[in-house]
Amino acid sequence: MKYKSVLMFLTVPALLAACTTFAPTGGNNTPTDPNTLSIQGFAFLPNTVTILTGTTLTWENKDSANHTVTSTTAVQSFDSGALAQGAKFSFKFTAAGTNNYFCSFHPAMTGKVIVTN
Repeated sequence: MKYKSVLMFLTVPALLAACTTFAPTGGNNTPTDPNTLSIQGFAFLPNTVTILTGTTLTWENKDSANHTVTSTTAVQSFDSGALAQGAKFSFKFTAAGTNNYFCSFHPAMTGKVIVTN
């Protein structure tokens, strides 16, 4: 009987721990800012966004390679210059229209910002 009690004493907490989901603490469970885009895996994420006039977007480079955020359309011109890993670039969109952009180091990386009133 003593053996079963000890076994149960050790087994029940282990089973409970295995079945319990713990919420992360700190910054891991904070919502993502919808105005922040990632540069990750040699892609702009999300690739296309629709925003209202006057919105500021921020791109954050999460790749180890340098990237740029460079406009290819004349609606609003912007160019981040080289962004190293962890660097950010912000731009305020003040005119309605479609703004296509790319990475000048990796031209296959493209994105689009659609600005509406």
